[in-house]
Amino acid sequence: MIPAAVRCVQPCWVRTPKSLAAASWSVAATTSHRRRQGLYCSGTIVAPRALSTVSTAVDLNTPNLLLGQQPLAYDRRWLRPSLVHIGVGNFFRSHQAWYTEQLLTAGGDLEWGYHGISTRSADRGLRDALARQDGLYTLVSKSEDCHRADVVGCLTGVTLATSHPAEAVERLAHARVVTMTVTEASYSPRLDTTQPDDPLPVFHEPWFEGSSAFLLLVAGLARRRSLGLGGSSVLSCDNVIGNGTRTKAIVASIAERQDAGLAQWISEECTFPCSMVDRITPATTDADRLSVAESTGFVDQCPVPAEDFCQWVIEDTFAAGRPAWETAGAIFTDNVEPYEHMKLRLLNAGHSCLAYVSLLDGRSLVDEAMSVGYIRSFVEGYLQVASATVPSLPGIDVQEYNTELVRRFQNPAVSDQLSRLASHGVHKLKTFLVPVVLDLLDSQGAAPVPAVAIAAWIRYLAQSLVVDDPGLSEQQHAMAREIVSTGSAGQLQQFLGAVLDAKLAGHAGFVADVGRAIDDLANGSVEQTLNRVSAVLSC
Repeated sequence: MIPAAVRCVQPCWVRTPKSLAAASWSVAATTSHRRRQGLYCSGTIVAPRALSTVSTAVDLNTPNLLLGQQPLAYDRRWLRPSLVHIGVGNFFRSHQAWYTEQLLTAGGDLEWGYHGISTRSADRGLRDALARQDGLYTLVSKSEDCHRADVVGCLTGVTLATSHPAEAVERLAHARVVTMTVTEASYSPRLDTTQPDDPLPVFHEPWFEGSSAFLLLVAGLARRRSLGLGGSSVLSCDNVIGNGTRTKAIVASIAERQDAGLAQWISEECTFPCSMVDRITPATTDADRLSVAESTGFVDQCPVPAEDFCQWVIEDTFAAGRPAWETAGAIFTDNVEPYEHMKLRLLNAGHSCLAYVSLLDGRSLVDEAMSVGYIRSFVEGYLQVASATVPSLPGIDVQEYNTELVRRFQNPAVSDQLSRLASHGVHKLKTFLVPVVLDLLDSQGAAPVPAVAIAAWIRYLAQSLVVDDPGLSEQQHAMAREIVSTGSAGQLQQFLGAVLDAKLAGHAGFVADVGRAIDDLANGSVEQTLNRVSAVLSC
């Protein structure tokens, strides 16, 4: 049995308006099935009676939504944003907002509306687009044979904190639950780039953007304390092991520098639950916008494409109440860690293993790469060996989970970019793959499949003029080129120790395996290298 997950059980809809005044919705015949609190959507969208074209589509906003047939099951006018999310990107809008939308659609408390906060000036365009659309956007859930387009209405607005810090702080102060997706790299905040003598919530660019989410969070909690509102909860949703614990530690460190009394209040009154999140959500393309306009009749500047699989496991420790997300399929537990290990070591590390060998092989899309036999066999081999490092969970068959992962990676409807998976490689490898390697070295004395993945990463760095990785210095990037060109085992050992983990560098056999794989990739082909390691696994 796979872990608790959610997919669409509702029918797939295609909006086929004859006119704005008399819009209709055409429903596809679907077959749905459930797997332990999991929702799955399959089937084919029926041919629409009259697909709207871009020329007849209208802007997505509240008046136009009300002119047509109202697809929302609740009245947005009564939403109260007791939820605030920091980091209003595609993943938040496909995941936390989706769960909340399902809750509201099922008749949940309208207290639990969302307000978004962005801490990046680069998000101004997204903020403006969502403002023009009254916070509405289209979520397109894609399986191999079913695309479902839903208008999401739980987001009441977005505040750009770099322009309106006081408003952002006030929103946070009145939130009962704050959720966050601020990227994994943000959990090593550059606090030395701040101006500690400035009282919160005064922020100044550009230092504000360096560690803004946590500084802003502390300012919001300080304001909440001054208002006498009692504690609240901060729910990290980033791919970080012990994300709630890490968030609490960073917040405590910042608060201590500002006010010891504030730090004590946060420790005693606020909670920081851990969580595990999962939904493959690629970047939005112009093709997505065009598809939404054609199939729904609405011009949406910021739709979100995502796979039809969605999973959320949450530690049930909340200070001021919480939404009943379990009604939408979320799992509440007293221990998230085993779920974290399973997802991060299999899906996230699997993505990294897939990304670099595929890019070296000239591929650009995940599903394209997974259609190649030797790449798919390599990924399946990784999942096989990594499963030995994953703790058992009651009612969960890890092999079935792995089979489902392969199916998800192969989903042509999502067609995720390998370059997205390859970005920020240092943090991803250190967080997701290195723990697997260390466990395999301890238990088996070797880790040939991860060794090839790391070798492919080094080869990828060496051939890249520019690397999207804040965890890698220019000197380290140059060292990767030198390792590939000279084959120096000493430099490779130094590089692995400095960039990934000293324990890896201290394992002579693993360093040798990585060096051999680098040579194989340089002197042969990706296919030959992957076939060699697959043959080792089959022995």
